[in-house]
Amino acid sequence: RFMPEGAIPPSNYHDVSLFLLLGAVIGSVVSCTIGTATLYFYGIIPPEVIIPNYTGWWVGDAIGVALISPLLFLLMDRRNSLLRKFIVVVPSAIFVLLVIVAFFTAKEYDKSRQQAEIDNVAMELSQELEEELQTYLNLLTANERFILSSEYVSDDEFELFTRQFFKRYTGLAGMGWLPKVTKEQRASHERSIQEQGYENFTIKRRFDYGRVDTSEEREVYFPITYVHPYSINKNAHGLDVYGVDPLVGNMRVRSLDAARDEAQPKATGRFPIVQAENQYGFIVYHPVFSGDVDGVSISKRQEALIGYCNGIFTFPDLMSTLSEE
Repeated sequence: RFMPEGAIPPSNYHDVSLFLLLGAVIGSVVSCTIGTATLYFYGIIPPEVIIPNYTGWWVGDAIGVALISPLLFLLMDRRNSLLRKFIVVVPSAIFVLLVIVAFFTAKEYDKSRQQAEIDNVAMELSQELEEELQTYLNLLTANERFILSSEYVSDDEFELFTRQFFKRYTGLAGMGWLPKVTKEQRASHERSIQEQGYENFTIKRRFDYGRVDTSEEREVYFPITYVHPYSINKNAHGLDVYGVDPLVGNMRVRSLDAARDEAQPKATGRFPIVQAENQYGFIVYHPVFSGDVDGVSISKRQEALIGYCNGIFTFPDLMSTLSEE
């Protein structure tokens, strides 16, 4: 009799409590359990985000039940006047809308901030990688000058000259010298390398994954004649990079031809290297000419080409140098 208008009668406390328990607690738990489990079993979310997803889902459902349901009951209750409904529901709806807008604005801001941080890190890594690769290109130029400084370079001399590079530049997986060898020069070339201590040296090519064998007869070869460090690159020793390769097709040939015709270093795309076919990497080919080829025709460059210096890179080694810096 003395109860304020709109107050909950004592007899309804039990109903309200039961509603909140069933709706906001148990109902929300059932909803987020089924939803999260479905997302996980269909592979939409990974295991590490199950708990955050579950918690967020439950909190959202529980708040929705506790906040929205009373407003719906008020609207459906015919005993309340339109003015009372307006005074209660409209401000509540505006408040909820403002909360939602604030939440998504903060979420979008945080997403933009994280994306900006990722972009900055990616730009820094890109600049570091570009600087690192330029250093390696300078090493290949030094290798070219060394080759041209003598009429004949032995394997021991090549190893001694390149040894210094691997102590400083850990991203470099190998360096090699690939001279141009014609069909008529093949036998004498193989014999020359065998006499330097590599008794089983032959010009070969890759026939299949894990299978490298003696190459068939061709008009011209560019075999990996010297390669160091030898211990980790010996599987590629003698490989004719100008030969047919079923794993990479004409990728290497296109890089070699472009380097020759443009008279500048060219890199291959990503592919499984012969040295370690379980790793992916790329190779940079630096053309070596018998004379100055600036401004001459492509045909003149083709005639002047005597071989390639190459740099071998694997992605784990190359990226580790960036992380160390």
